[in-house]
Amino acid sequence: MLKVVTFLHDAGKGRKTNHHIIGVSLFKTFADSLEIKPKLIEDGSRLILYHTLMSNIAQREDIYNQDTIIRFVSHFPDKKLLDMIYILTYADMNGVGGDIYNAFSARLINTLYRQSINILESKTPLDITTKRIKKEDRVKKNSEFLLFTKIEQKKILQIPSDLIFLRYSINEIIDISKRAFDMQDYTFTIDNSSNLTIEVIRRTPFNISYLLGSLSNLEVINMDICKLFDELKYFKIDFTTTVEDEDINDITRVIHKSFKDNKKSFLIKPTIEEDNITIDCDHSDTYAIMHLNCKDQKGLVAYIINIFDDMEIDIATAKIHTIKNSARDMFLIEKNGNFCNNVEEVIERLV
Repeated sequence: MLKVVTFLHDAGKGRKTNHHIIGVSLFKTFADSLEIKPKLIEDGSRLILYHTLMSNIAQREDIYNQDTIIRFVSHFPDKKLLDMIYILTYADMNGVGGDIYNAFSARLINTLYRQSINILESKTPLDITTKRIKKEDRVKKNSEFLLFTKIEQKKILQIPSDLIFLRYSINEIIDISKRAFDMQDYTFTIDNSSNLTIEVIRRTPFNISYLLGSLSNLEVINMDICKLFDELKYFKIDFTTTVEDEDINDITRVIHKSFKDNKKSFLIKPTIEEDNITIDCDHSDTYAIMHLNCKDQKGLVAYIINIFDDMEIDIATAKIHTIKNSARDMFLIEKNGNFCNNVEEVIERLV
């Protein structure tokens, strides 16, 4: 059944009607002629009808938000269906070619899959606080964590950003903490293995809009910004592709320049319409969310970051998704009063 679904899921493309619906109709006719069992035809129809849902949510939504996961799981209410949509999503993304299915997108759909399994197997879904406490308990037992001083251990466990504990592994939390304790003003790493990733930990003011503006020839796919301890912040910026080895030195110079106070950002104002912006300040107790759906334009993310920096709005994470020259970006924003109390000004400045 799944092979037939994979073969026919996009067969409805090129017509005026939604290709998901046409695909379901074609599949039912073909599967019935093969005498596939009615229950399997029902399952296959569901898979085709929602075959883009997993990739869309993984790449554009907050997959650490319980309501987002519950909405997704409602379409695939048992583990067998979840397994099959996971396989179909992999096949669909990988079959497109190019760099659509890469290490980063693979991690996203795997995380969504695992989060969904947890919801299915748990009679009482866990909230963010409970998940964080569980992760903290595991951190406390880690042998590397026990090598920190008692004061350092306390600082790690009191990191204000929940995302650090929800999104990163224990080893990653330990590594980030080590680098933070060892640094003076700022430190950074550049990884160019599967895709270009820049990690920055800073105490000194960091002009991220200058960095993104200077690297606007590269497409950002994800960005995390997390508060640590001692007024430190952690930044992780993932780009869609790798760069040439000789470009690493130039990127290194740009990062250093991003810490110089006199460095100004030269940003081109993109075209953003008011109806391109959707804001939900009730997304969760901790975070608001902003979706941006507009024409993809050079320097778009740098422009938005520059406005948010100017208004002292703290972004927790940003997912940058581009498809067919359209930007479909998601910004998860800390509810510290600067965003939700100034929504009208935010929209006015963006447009």
